[in-house]
Amino acid sequence: MSRSKFSYTTSKDPETIAQIINNFCLSNGFKQIESPLDKNPVYKKGTGALTAMQFLTFDQVDHALNIYGWVQVGIGNVGAGEMQLSGFTASIPKKSLIKKIQELGNLVK
Repeated sequence: MSRSKFSYTTSKDPETIAQIINNFCLSNGFKQIESPLDKNPVYKKGTGALTAMQFLTFDQVDHALNIYGWVQVGIGNVGAGEMQLSGFTASIPKKSLIKKIQELGNLVK
């Protein structure tokens, strides 16, 4: 798996964090999906028809929230592997997702 990890210090409890994440993702066009590779919820935006699909998942350890983001090129659930949010390929959806992760990070502080 090739995911980018962003860590934020938070004083909020896990239930509040989960609610903030869910509300943020749904209001920004992400849908929760099942992923056999992840024990935590995964949120997906896009179908891959016009631009790369964007993905987010999370875990919280003590007072640190880790947000994992990646993009995937392809259509629907069929596509190339995960791509980190660095590099030139799919740079527009990568930049967009980084901006969303930073917004979410500010909400959970």
